[in-house]
Amino acid sequence: MKQLRTWLVREQQHFDRQDREGTALGLLVLVLLVVIDLCYRGHGNLSATFVMAPVAAAALARPAMVGLVGFCAFATAIGAASYDGGLQASVVKVAVVGVATVVGIVTARHRLTLQTRAVRLRAIADAAESALLRPLPGRVGPAALSGWHVAATEEARVGGDFYEAVPYGARARWVIGDARGHGVEAIRLGAAVVGAFREAASRLATLSEVAERVEESLSGFLGEEDFVTAMFGELGQDGSLTLINCGHPQPVTLSGPDVSLLDVVPTTPLGLEPHLSAHAFVLVPGDTLCFHTDGLDDVRPSRHHGADSVSLARGLGERSAEEAAGAIRERLSSTVRSTRLEDDVSVLVVKYTPLADVPRLRLRAVGPDGAVMEAPSGRGDSNPRPPAPKAGALPLRHSPA
Repeated sequence: MKQLRTWLVREQQHFDRQDREGTALGLLVLVLLVVIDLCYRGHGNLSATFVMAPVAAAALARPAMVGLVGFCAFATAIGAASYDGGLQASVVKVAVVGVATVVGIVTARHRLTLQTRAVRLRAIADAAESALLRPLPGRVGPAALSGWHVAATEEARVGGDFYEAVPYGARARWVIGDARGHGVEAIRLGAAVVGAFREAASRLATLSEVAERVEESLSGFLGEEDFVTAMFGELGQDGSLTLINCGHPQPVTLSGPDVSLLDVVPTTPLGLEPHLSAHAFVLVPGDTLCFHTDGLDDVRPSRHHGADSVSLARGLGERSAEEAAGAIRERLSSTVRSTRLEDDVSVLVVKYTPLADVPRLRLRAVGPDGAVMEAPSGRGDSNPRPPAPKAGALPLRHSPA
């Protein structure tokens, strides 16, 4: 709500500035026309040209200010007509200025109505975006997270892209996907998936059950040709990774300097009766996964920059999840600077950082003799950490779960 209020205040300030600029423009045009009329004195009456003042103001100013500029133009036209040869001879020219003022007020009122409606629609789009693409927590269980969304056009602030992450015990679960189409229908499908995932991921025992529950919940929302591509993920404290691919683009893996696509065999998208299959992998601390929607695959490469997901993520394995996500966005911006996006793009970066690797304060305990004793581990772990797989274990493919 605070962000919405801030945004509305900013829009009101924009309207006020636009109103001042429109009023100033109308008065400036009027002054210039008066100067021209004075310089042209003796060769005719230019009072009819004063209609340009309220017309110019109507492009930016509110109706009241357009009326003020029009009144000034009308009064000036009467004075100019009287000065140049009599009001009676120029009554038609003066009347034209009055009519133009009325037209300018009506035009400004209609424009202001359209602008207000556009502001409301943008507010609705922002609300939808906050539901589908709400800011991710920096950490969920052993996963450090970061994500962002870029719309294909500024007007279409949000479409069918979505992502979400929730904890399940000590594990992290997430989903990223893209509903077919654009506009309200795509937003409705995306919201249905996100809502079902939030409810199922926090209580069901396996990721397969979560995906099945999401598929079942979509039955009441799908039309004949609707479907949703999605990638479900789960990461355990020991580095065990489970992924379910429902027709979604393959994720990029970053393990040190190595960058590659992780082969997660896809099934049909949600809504098309997918045969869900979970695939297991093992990560080592520091391994990073980059998930994205298919809008990234549709980006046309520029002369100096590659546009595929692997090239955009190359060299980012040693960075934090937030830094890696930001770098990918900057590279994408450089790539599309001279072109345009064909579709919305969403990116979710997941970095495996076990909780045992997070610095913690040392635990202190008081012994039987009153002496203060420090815990043997500075991590504060009650359970020993299982040995990490050797480097290069990503991707270590297990049989499908």
